[in-house]
Amino acid sequence: MADGSPADSDFFAYQFALAEVEELDDLELLHGAPFSAAPADQRPVFRRAVLSLGTEKSPLLAAAVEGVKGSITSQIAVQMSIRAIVEAATAHVETLPQVRRAEGALATDIIRSAFKEANRQVYEYAHKMRAGGRIAATGFVSVYDGRRFSVARVGGFESYIWRQGAFSPLYEPQQATAQTTPGILQRFIGANSQILVDLASVVVQEGDVLVVTSLPPSEALTRTASEILGSCAGPQDAARRIAQRGFWLQAAVGSGPEYALEKNIFVAVLTVGRPTISLTRVVEES
Repeated sequence: MADGSPADSDFFAYQFALAEVEELDDLELLHGAPFSAAPADQRPVFRRAVLSLGTEKSPLLAAAVEGVKGSITSQIAVQMSIRAIVEAATAHVETLPQVRRAEGALATDIIRSAFKEANRQVYEYAHKMRAGGRIAATGFVSVYDGRRFSVARVGGFESYIWRQGAFSPLYEPQQATAQTTPGILQRFIGANSQILVDLASVVVQEGDVLVVTSLPPSEALTRTASEILGSCAGPQDAARRIAQRGFWLQAAVGSGPEYALEKNIFVAVLTVGRPTISLTRVVEES
């Protein structure tokens, strides 16, 4: 978990945390019954990166890249993409004109630069290896610049905002629905010379919570996330509990004791504003 700088008129403090299914302690307990054997891991290659793009009051970058299932070249695309995203974002912040910062375009500018460079490198490498269209990946890039949260995706990642008790998607409903169509699913990092992404951006308020996840949208996820965000102690607790519940939701559909884990379960949570100190355990002195 990372803490941002104290909030002032230009920069809202933040806390950030993430959870993945591989970090959870006991998959059997989440499933509700013992597995006869450990779940078969059939997930595609997955890499993530989280870093502050500078020192005090600097933008926070969070990104993840996932390989195309069944592709033996996925690892190349994933490694190349995540490295290019980090390098491009870091370089872009160092050269970004002050006028763009003042316009509030910092977050979206970083995202565009990161995706453009990742796509260029993967595309050029694929064609150099005469493997055009076969070296590709999906992913998301998000940036929080202290006043605005922006996120872009290629593939099935979803983003939400929890504000005043309401858990709402950042992408338009038709965009989320379109992700299930063949045309959208063919949009990969490196598939074409130019890349088309879904971009969402929101000006934050004190108390907002932003969530990015690989879990598919559903009423159950909305209901569960709302309950967790309304009652948990902080972003680390929220990310972990949503990931735990997400695993259970995935495992509960058509699964049995021989369940195979086919999806990377990833949850990132960013809370805006000064952290709230809460009592989680009573300590008694004898």
